[in-house]
Amino acid sequence: MMEQNKNLIPKISLLSTCLVSASMNAVTGMVPEMAKAFPDVQLSTVEMIATIPSLFQMVGVLSITVPVAELAGIKQAKK
Repeated sequence: MMEQNKNLIPKISLLSTCLVSASMNAVTGMVPEMAKAFPDVQLSTVEMIATIPSLFQMVGVLSITVPVAELAGIKQAKK
């Protein structure tokens, strides 16, 4: 049971990252429509809907890369 949970966590993590990336692509494509729907709001403010989550995703990926690499083990190239 514990081995099964150990294999499930990386799969869920990878799928959730892909889901966030895919949803951001969907939101980015709708920025012009959102700008039309909110004419009183500046375009740069509407564009932040796509930009800010991408920045947090980048910070999240960078902050977990080292711990995940240490957990999985870094493979060295043979000399």
